[in-house]
Amino acid sequence: MHEKWSKPPFFILFLLLVIKRTMYGMEPEQNTSPEQETVQEQLVAQQQALAKIYQSIEQVRKYLLWSVIGTVVTFVVPMIIMAMILPRVMGQYLDSINSLL
Repeated sequence: MHEKWSKPPFFILFLLLVIKRTMYGMEPEQNTSPEQETVQEQLVAQQQALAKIYQSIEQVRKYLLWSVIGTVVTFVVPMIIMAMILPRVMGQYLDSINSLL
C-alpha cells in the first residue's frame, strides 16, 4: 500500500465517529474538567472580542467609503465640470481679445 494511505486520514475517522454517534444515539460525554471550563470561557471571551472587532472594522469601512465619495464629489466632479466649461470661457475670452485688435 502507498505510504500516504497507510493510515486512514483524520477526516474519515471523524466521519465514522459522527455516523456511529448518530446511528446509536450516543452523545459526547458531558464531564468537563476545570481546564476545559476555563478554555470554554476563554473561547467565549474571544468570540465576543471578535464580534466587537468586526463591528469596529465595519464602521471604519463605512468611514473610508464615505471619505472616498467625498473626495470624488469635492475634487473629481469639479475637474470634470472645469474641463467642460473652460474651453467655452477661453473661447469667449479670446474672441473678446481678438475683437479689440
